[in-house]
Amino acid sequence: MAVAPPIDLTACSNLLSVRKNRFYQRHFARQLVRLARWHARHRPDVPLPQFPRRLSVRQFDELYTAPRGGYASAAEYYHNASSFSLIPGIQLPTLILTARDDPFIAIQPFEALTLPDNIQMVITPRGGHLGYLGSDGEGGYRWAEQKLVEWAQSGRLPTE
Repeated sequence: MAVAPPIDLTACSNLLSVRKNRFYQRHFARQLVRLARWHARHRPDVPLPQFPRRLSVRQFDELYTAPRGGYASAAEYYHNASSFSLIPGIQLPTLILTARDDPFIAIQPFEALTLPDNIQMVITPRGGHLGYLGSDGEGGYRWAEQKLVEWAQSGRLPTE
């Protein structure tokens, strides 16, 4: 089961860089730098690059992720690390759940997939990024978890 998987990292990076996602872009970049600094404390033999003050996730990947993964650039990393081309080859029963209004996960790659019968994909109109909030009469719950459990127990396609 996969919920909101980033199957095309280039498309997701492009989506994250749009103006309306500026808050999230900064938040994620700060968290990534914090994590890189934590790793540097435990691996002082691997020097950190100089991160610009207004860092984007793509810049972080260009300066840190790609070189440490053996890639020449963030673009090469995004291309090689994306799972889009691997999904049709999955042989186990699989459920993919994503939302059309997710601000970080590009929907177009999902729509372009040709899936075998063992893979079921549900694209909901709403749900945001892992939100899937619904009312239970007591302040709400995340209904995606309930749908995933139903699918695992029955093997049937969950309904919205």
